[in-house]
Amino acid sequence: MEKKAELLNILNQLQKSEEKYRQLIEQASDAIYILNYNGNFTDVNQSMCSMTGYTRDELLQMTITQLIDPEQLKIDPIKYVPPSAPETSTVRERRFAHKSGRLFDVEVNVKTFPNDRVMVIARDITVRKAMEADLINAELKFRTIADRSMVGIYIVQEGEFVYVNPRFAEVFGYTPEELIGKHPSSLVIHPNHRNEVDESIRARLSGEVESVHYETVGQRKDGSSNWIEFYGSRVMMSGVPSIIGTMLDITERKQAEEQILKEKESLLRSEANLQTIINNTDTAYALLDAQLNIVEYNNMALRYAQKEFNYDPALGTDLFSQIPADRMAKFREYVSRVLGGSPVSYEVSYPGGAGNSPIWYHVRMFPIAGRDQQILGLVFAASDISDRKRADYHLQQAYRNIQYHVESIKDMAWKQSHLIRSPLANLKALVDILRADPTDQLALDYLSSELERLDTVIIDMSKDATERTIYN
Repeated sequence: MEKKAELLNILNQLQKSEEKYRQLIEQASDAIYILNYNGNFTDVNQSMCSMTGYTRDELLQMTITQLIDPEQLKIDPIKYVPPSAPETSTVRERRFAHKSGRLFDVEVNVKTFPNDRVMVIARDITVRKAMEADLINAELKFRTIADRSMVGIYIVQEGEFVYVNPRFAEVFGYTPEELIGKHPSSLVIHPNHRNEVDESIRARLSGEVESVHYETVGQRKDGSSNWIEFYGSRVMMSGVPSIIGTMLDITERKQAEEQILKEKESLLRSEANLQTIINNTDTAYALLDAQLNIVEYNNMALRYAQKEFNYDPALGTDLFSQIPADRMAKFREYVSRVLGGSPVSYEVSYPGGAGNSPIWYHVRMFPIAGRDQQILGLVFAASDISDRKRADYHLQQAYRNIQYHVESIKDMAWKQSHLIRSPLANLKALVDILRADPTDQLALDYLSSELERLDTVIIDMSKDATERTIYN
């Protein structure tokens, strides 16, 4: 009786164990099925039925080969395990055919037992395979685009390059194979800048920052330097923190920027020199737009406006309202010609100079045109030429005096020729008479009279010359 009770207890425990086993199989999300060594189904769970579209009874009447894609079986047939084979376990992929005819991929974990029993756990990996295919296609597209890109592209994982495109390598004089597997800064970054680049890589891989954009100095394979610009972001690739980014060779841009900076500095110096010259010149300069608004002027122009028109910029008055109407009309006539494209030059005077003499200016106006030759405004330049005008006046006066003296000399010469020569001729004749008869009283009287007449002519000429000198 005791043995019978013990046996019943063992059977009861086995039954409970089998029930638990059955519950586990039925509740499993993966498909589970059991085959014999001939490939016949001996048991299946509900997930297997759902995955294949067959009922449990239908599957128990089938063999595994009826579920596998025939094309796959041709190249990869099932190898049935001999009954004497030891317990084995393998994982592989198969392509099943759904009851509807649809093919789908499964991953099978096959466990072979000695008692003519093969237990298989199958999982539908259609989605995973599609994702893998998409990933392969995406990687292919990425490589196709990246390999042809004119921008350097790189990927860093675990502190080394895992991908660089041809352009990236070309910028530094390498091939992609020479850079892959190398530390990012060891070959392509100038030694003076490697620490900052290494810190940037570390910060991204550690998650401290997500992306960076910076410029630095690179180093080519031949040892020469170049300027490069990096854009890089942290991403997770296959669960590994990675950096993917782009690189641009900006050497030419940097050189151009440096040249522009030098030219700008030179321009600023030139502008400062020009301002110094303009503000210390004796010429008044003013820049006006096409509407006659004063855009810029120098110190002399301000003094010119203050002096000639009593213009006070502090009052905010319009300069042109201070100009007399008659002068303004003429000025607008000149402006119209200048804005039409023709330069104008003229002289103008204003009262109020030293000794009540007028102040003279030489005025020049010329158009300012843009690149499209459209007239944008004009430059007004006025130079004080009063000294020159006074010099011209005195020169003309001197010329007139010279002309007068020349005429005086001519007049004196005429007198010498006509007034002096007559008494002299008479004197010469009287001298000849007296030589013949020194006692001729009449000849002596004539001689005395002619000498007096000659003396009078000489005195008159002297007075005339004195009067001309005093007059001039």
